[in-house]
Amino acid sequence: MLTQIAAGFGTVTTGVLMLYGLYATVKTKGIAFRAFPAMFRQIKHPQQTGRTVSPFRAFATSLGGTIGVGNLTGVSVAIALGGPGAVFWMWISALLCMTIKYFEVYLAVKHQPETETQYAFAPMEYLKKATENKGFAGLFALCGVFSALAMGSMIQTNAACSAGETAFALPGIVTGVVFAVGVAVFLSGG
Repeated sequence: MLTQIAAGFGTVTTGVLMLYGLYATVKTKGIAFRAFPAMFRQIKHPQQTGRTVSPFRAFATSLGGTIGVGNLTGVSVAIALGGPGAVFWMWISALLCMTIKYFEVYLAVKHQPETETQYAFAPMEYLKKATENKGFAGLFALCGVFSALAMGSMIQTNAACSAGETAFALPGIVTGVVFAVGVAVFLSGG
């Protein structure tokens, strides 16, 4: 039952994101595609803006925060379950949802602090500035905590445990304890 609910939620979420990506792409006349030449010019000849982070660094940070173990395991599971058709739909969804990622980077650069020396590019920071609504930003932060715990940590730890069991016959509990100790050391400032 829970698996069916999760699968339905995933389907609905994917559909909503693809529809919004299509809407945003049409509304912006394909900004994610039209901006590619400007992006490559910016990489080759960066402009000095006087801000804390260049547009390229914001792009690279955003891309680095997007691609992870969840993407790798998700793609492999999708191909195993869906075959070649899954690759086609992943390309379609990636092309449609590029505009959503474009807006994330755009908002981060637009609402970055102009005089501060610290980096403040967290989505809740620019949501607070863009909407002038602390409650909305707080709700986003709360959802981010649950997402990081449920999707990020659990998927990555499960993937590492599965790889350890397959490659080295290492029990999952050992990998889990190593991860827990590593996180504890990192969080305690070690």
